[in-house]
Amino acid sequence: MMPSAPTSSWPAVGRPEHQRAERTLCRLPLGDVGDGGSLGGPDTGLGAQLRAVVGAARRDRDRSRLLWHDFEVAPTDLLITLLELGYRCWARPAASGVRLFIEPDGSVPRDGWRLKAGSSTHSLASTEAGRVYTTTTADRVAVLDASNRSVLDHLRVGSDPQHVMISPDGRWLYSANCASDDVTIVDLGDHLLTATAAVGRGPILPCVAPEGDLAWVPSRADCSVSVVRPDGSTAATIEVGLSPHDIELSPDGRWAYQPNQGDGTVTVVDARALQVEATVAVGTGPCHVAFTPDGTHACVANTLSDDVSVVRVEDHAVVRTLPAGQGTHVPLVTPDGRWLVAADFISDDVFVWDATTFEPSGVVPVGRYPHGLALSTDGRTLVVSHTGSSAVSIVDVPTSRLVGHVEVSGAPGHVAFDPEGECAFVACERSEVVAVIDLEGRQLIELVDVRSDGSSEGCPGPPSR
Repeated sequence: MMPSAPTSSWPAVGRPEHQRAERTLCRLPLGDVGDGGSLGGPDTGLGAQLRAVVGAARRDRDRSRLLWHDFEVAPTDLLITLLELGYRCWARPAASGVRLFIEPDGSVPRDGWRLKAGSSTHSLASTEAGRVYTTTTADRVAVLDASNRSVLDHLRVGSDPQHVMISPDGRWLYSANCASDDVTIVDLGDHLLTATAAVGRGPILPCVAPEGDLAWVPSRADCSVSVVRPDGSTAATIEVGLSPHDIELSPDGRWAYQPNQGDGTVTVVDARALQVEATVAVGTGPCHVAFTPDGTHACVANTLSDDVSVVRVEDHAVVRTLPAGQGTHVPLVTPDGRWLVAADFISDDVFVWDATTFEPSGVVPVGRYPHGLALSTDGRTLVVSHTGSSAVSIVDVPTSRLVGHVEVSGAPGHVAFDPEGECAFVACERSEVVAVIDLEGRQLIELVDVRSDGSSEGCPGPPSR
């Protein structure tokens, strides 16, 4: 049974009242776009809401105005998706429910996976063998040589690949294909397709177990997680909370933590028994999770309550709530377990905590809409991509200091590194390139065009299961 959206309470999310006192309020001419609840198909639910809101916002870019629309039910999915696309927005309780605000700020949001058909250069991952894999056009995954930044191949996957993930042993690539509702599994030894696994509707953000034998794939539409094997068979389909986002496995592979942005919970799954162990109430709009390297704690970023819930893994209990910036979205813990960082969409900053005590260490102002985060192998350097300013910030984590700002290309998203940790590779969605950054020199080396015209026939293999 699909869970229902909470309606009883809603936090004041986003900019304080005094920051918009000089703007003229203007109601978005949306008509009836639904109640703002859980994810629907392309023409209903979130899809219809998103097209209506974005269409109206694009027509009105007057920076002296503040756009708004009222919803009876908290528009959790809509608000988080707008933030991910690069719209400065927030919500407030209203007499009739919840009021959504959008603030035109002069930036150009990315076209985004909910607004156009076909795949784009948004997600990428790298291997110790010196290969970088990125989603790109024509339902392909581009393969780059990290040493000379050349495009080696385009692998044919499913329809509209949204995110790619590589198994910890570097053997398998998993591509979550949003439009074909499946996952393409590629053997990276020979770049041959191993299998295509049918999963839930609109799959996103696959996560591979530390042992590399299982991939966990959330479906926001179905409120479920599919667990698939490298041969494409399904080990389990597990019901979780409303609108699951980015699932994460504990370092020892014992637990899977599934944040559910629609109902403010984390579903805890016993990864050995493949069954739900607990449901943990956290903040509002939880999206991403980061475990400490020793596996004792999980840090859950709550995008709509502007905080991080610290969950003790031993008994799956929330033991701390860490106030953060506005629109807290992605947390990371450094490999040595020393620091916890989280990026904040709305306040344009990165918060840093001591991960051994969970006490605050610093706040680093960065660029507009910090979205993608990646830590260097030594855990000292944090690379932050900015959807709203087509740039990347470089942060020295131990000192909580901004040490570099590099202009790249349109709508930068996910970040990965070469094996030596000398270069960062940044997927740029609006321009369909991968930006390559010299971390020591803190400068752009090259913009690599990774587009495919669809003529390549890479990745042949068996039919879908």
